[in-house]
Amino acid sequence: SLTWAFEALSANGVPASGRVSARFPAALFWDDGVDVLVREKAGQVTAVRCVSSAGALVADVEVAE
Repeated sequence: SLTWAFEALSANGVPASGRVSARFPAALFWDDGVDVLVREKAGQVTAVRCVSSAGALVADVEVAE
């Protein structure tokens, strides 16, 4: 799930540096489906959440800078 989150964070180009806060409240298994939800402000990604097909939040990434 972190791979998908960082893919979303770098969709508009890979930043030279940055700070994120990430938590993983539920497990994601190899055969689970996942939805990647992106929040943007002024064209910049501010948060990425990965939700399993069962509806569990499996990754919650907030961009600090």
